[in-house]
Order: sequence, then C-alpha cells, then structure tokens
Amino acid sequence: MMSTPRSASRSAFPGSRSRSAPILIFVFLSVVASTNAAYDFIAGGQAQTCALDTKYGNVKCWGYGHHRGLGYGDQENRYATGDSLPTLTFPTGTKPVSIDCGNYHGCAVLDDGNATCWGYGQVGSTPEWGVLGDDGMGMLGSSFSSAFKDVSGVARSVTDIASGYFYNCFALNDGAVKCISSNGGAYLKGEASFSGGRKAVKIDTSWGQSVCALLDDSAVVCWGEGSYGSLGQGTTYDISYASVSSTPDVDLGVEQRAKDICVGYMHSCALLESGSVKCWGNN
Repeated sequence: MMSTPRSASRSAFPGSRSRSAPILIFVFLSVVASTNAAYDFIAGGQAQTCALDTKYGNVKCWGYGHHRGLGYGDQENRYATGDSLPTLTFPTGTKPVSIDCGNYHGCAVLDDGNATCWGYGQVGSTPEWGVLGDDGMGMLGSSFSSAFKDVSGVARSVTDIASGYFYNCFALNDGAVKCISSNGGAYLKGEASFSGGRKAVKIDTSWGQSVCALLDDSAVVCWGEGSYGSLGQGTTYDISYASVSSTPDVDLGVEQRAKDICVGYMHSCALLESGSVKCWGNN
C-alpha cells in the first residue's frame, strides 16, 4: 500500500511489490548500494518503504517511524539508507521471503509458512501498539498462525500477503484468502474461497479497501469496495468476502489469461499472457 494518490500498486516486474513513486525507487537504489547484501524486493507503504534481500532474508525499512511502523521498536524517523540502516530482526530460525507495507505497519511472510507483522496496532488486534501475535510493544511479533487454522483446526501456511489501510490479507496454502481488519469494511473481514476449488496464487490490495486475487487458472477475482467499478464487474456494488465463491471472474477478454495483477486506488490492472494490459475502475 502507498500513500494517496494511489496511482499504482505492486509492480508487475519480477521481484518487486513496489507501489512507490520514482523518488522512492531512487532511495531504494541507495539501499541496494549496501556492501552487505543485494536487495531485490521492495514494498512501499503510506509513509515508509521496506526492502528485502531474498537470498539472506535481510529487511531494512526507512521513512516515517510513527506507531513503530518501521519495525525497529521505536518511533524514530529514518531517512539514511545503505549500511548505516539496521536490519530488522525476525523470529529465531526464520527468514522473510516476501514483505508488504500498509499504513504505519508492515508484514512479512516467513520461510516456515508463518507471517509476522509490526507497527500500528489496529491490524487485527487489540493493543494500539501491537499487531496480532505481537508482544504489545510494536516490536516484531511471533507468528500468528493460529489465526489461519481451517474449520477443522488444521494449521495452514501463508503463501502471499497484501497490506492495506488498517488491514492485512493473507493467501493460504489451501487457496483461500483471509483478511484481518479492525477498521476496514465488513466485506473484507473474513475468509474468501473461490469457485471450482481454484486457489489464489497472488493477491494485491490498496488504499481503496478492495482486494484482487490471481488464481491458479490465470483468472482474476476482486472483492471489497466497488466504487467506480473497481471490482471489474461493470457495477459499483460492494462484494463481500462471503460472496467471492459466486462472484464472476473479471472479464479479461476472449481467451485472455492473466499472469500478474496490481491494485491501485479504485482501479486495478492485470498483465496478460498475450503481453497486453487490462485495467478497470476509476479512470
């Protein structure tokens, strides 16, 4: 998630989830110049940016430190990059494989299939200074895999994450998508499944309280707030997580298949296997 205006979302380029403006990309290059690691994955939030070195699992965040949103356990703003910027600490024996940023908070998918978050507390939790699974002090929390158990109590792993405005959404290994929120619309607060037993392989979200999923058959389904036709249904109706299994796929065109998605503020786009791009929502 990035700050208003949200003209773009996660980049379609491999290894990037950037929702950042060109100036943030420039700052990211300063982090890449670190002599200790090669950062190849970036995520931008409302007032912060984080970079991930996927080989070694190092994460550095910089920007506005309000609500401990940078993951360092304090509220200091950090503008210096490169080797002077410390790396975040994750649960012992794990390393992050992907990251995303929301408003004053961030999350990481870990290589053990769990997830951990830091920063602003109204992201599926009670304390202001923590997040679900956190120690209540705005530090990196332990995993909160208990939130992802299925109806039989079987634990599920996280395969992708998308952080939004007061909420996080998690793609799970059984193909479902679960969104945890304290301030998002009711249509996001729950678990979505897809018709025909299809699975979400990638998810994205934005400031606009909507989520899109790229499915394992290269179709796209969106739900949440439907203003400006942002859900790809040709209407402005909201779609609840509970209705996703009966929601038609976004019409990508005759025999068109998606290979990537990005969600912006009241609009979304899909990169198609044909090399063209299909967008819908607010112009």
